[in-house]
Amino acid sequence: MKKYVLTNPLFPSYLLYGGLLLVFLRTPLAANGIVDQESFLSGVLLSAGSLFVVAGFILRFYHAKRNGQEKSFLFSIGIGVAILILLMATGVIHTPGFLQGLF
Repeated sequence: MKKYVLTNPLFPSYLLYGGLLLVFLRTPLAANGIVDQESFLSGVLLSAGSLFVVAGFILRFYHAKRNGQEKSFLFSIGIGVAILILLMATGVIHTPGFLQGLF
């Protein structure tokens, strides 16, 4: 299993998109009254999804480093963070409460 995880270039994508699915799955479940937003299951979905996304990023960075594409991967992450900051600064997306003092 370890060899499959470390050599399969699609596995980080599985982790990233699976984690995002778990995070975003909370909204339709809450909208249909299946899960309350403050319930234990909602927290578990958010925590598991976040862990999968972080693991996917780490594994993707490992693959990029192994293939000699470390700088281009870090550059693309930097561009994504810059776009996110721009969107939060202009008010297009909601800025989390702990970051509102920065803008």
